Amino acid sequence: MGHHGFLTDFESIVPPRLPFLICFYSTKARKNAVCRERNRIRSSGVFTSGDNITMTPCRKRVLRVFGLIALLVVLFPPYQETRISRTQSRGSVLVRKVTTGGRGLMFLPRFLKIRGVTLSSRGREERRVTLDGRFFLGEFGVIAVLGLFDYFVLCSWRRRPKKPLSPG
Repeated sequence: MGHHGFLTDFESIVPPRLPFLICFYSTKARKNAVCRERNRIRSSGVFTSGDNITMTPCRKRVLRVFGLIALLVVLFPPYQETRISRTQSRGSVLVRKVTTGGRGLMFLPRFLKIRGVTLSSRGREERRVTLDGRFFLGEFGVIAVLGLFDYFVLCSWRRRPKKPLSPG
């Protein structure tokens, strides 16, 4: 950055993102010396303090695909269901309690409607539906790891120039 004296002096006065925004949004500003110099540096491959990672078609595709997968995880959250039923034989003091469990995925509006505790009309059955938090975070963790790997590693490998095959 030291070899670009004029731009370095300008960036010491103005916050790093501001020249980019001025050069990007103003057509008159694109023609001035600061914007021409900044655009020349950006196109040369030298990163300055306010630059972002370039959005290649591969990276856009990765964001779309993994964004859609994350949206599906939110729309169909994993749940744990516990059903408790109590039965009592006639003439007996003994109450039998049976607990069964289940797991699965449920559409978000339905999950929001039935989450919590639901009692039957007679109070003999109880149903608890809760979010399976560990599974939910695990799904997002896997999506994030795979998405970041694709975004940074696989898209970078695809951009590398292919070595020409040597005759032989």
